[in-house]
Formats: sequence, C-alpha cells, structure tokens
Amino acid sequence: MIAIRPARAEDLASVAEIHVEARAAYWAGVLSPEELAERARYITDGGYTMEKLAKPGFALHVAEEEGTPLGFALIGPPHDDTADPTRVGELWQIHVRPAHWRRGIGGRLHDACLAEWRARALAEAHLEVWEHNERGRAFYAGRGWEFDRVLRPAVKGTDFVRLRLSIGA
Repeated sequence: MIAIRPARAEDLASVAEIHVEARAAYWAGVLSPEELAERARYITDGGYTMEKLAKPGFALHVAEEEGTPLGFALIGPPHDDTADPTRVGELWQIHVRPAHWRRGIGGRLHDACLAEWRARALAEAHLEVWEHNERGRAFYAGRGWEFDRVLRPAVKGTDFVRLRLSIGA
C-alpha cells in the first residue's frame, strides 16, 4: 500500500535519487549522458536539505511502499515575483521512480499538495513543466491545470511552460 507522508531528513538521499531517475527518463535523447550526470551531481550534492525545506511556504511529501520511497512532491512559494505568496503556491516538482509510473502515485502526491494549499487557504497554484514532457503535461491537464501563456527558456532551444490551477475550497 502506498502511503504519503511529510519527508524526514533520512529521506533526502532517496528524494535526490528519485529526482535523478525521473528527469533522466524524460530528458533522454535531449541531454547527453554527461549533461544528465552534471544535473544529477547538483541534486545529489545538496540540492535538497532540511534547512532549505524548512523555509516558509515549503513542504516535501514522500510516497512510500513498505518503507521504500517511490516518489515525492515539493511545493514552495511562487517563483514569479509578482505573485502574492499569501494567495499563490507553486508545485516545484512531482517525481516518481519510472519503474512505478502509472500506479497512481503521482496523483496521490498531487492530492497531498492540494490539501496542503487548501490548509494554507491559497487561491491558486503555479507550476512549470518542460514543453516536451508529454506525460507530465497530460498528467497536469487531467487535474485541471491550464497553460497561462508564460514561457521560460529551458535547454537546447526549448521552453518550460507555466500552468495555473485554481485551488478552490
């Protein structure tokens, strides 16, 4: 059975590992193995710390099965400086180990983020997804996220697409 819970310090190595595995799967064929390795080094060498995650607006949820972390969701304050952090949150990341895709883990993590935002009485949420991440874009569209016409440069001439979700009560 999959359980969703707040992350603990001992989860951070697994969170970094999951992040690297998932990103390597959807960047495959776009980034070279060397480029993927460089991105992985940033994550595994302190991209996630409890100190960073203790800052206001952040929450890290872990999905586990029989004590083994299989995915995580990280929310935080909006990256957009013009967004009011008392009204807007941001889904920074949802990642699931590719071997466990299509088991509903991402959906359960998404639901945990929604519950967190509702508990904080936020009105909307933002996220960025790589334009060529078809799986991710379909996942978010199926949960009501809509493209708001904001793009940010990604890699090799591609963009990140910003999506917006009205949270509601």
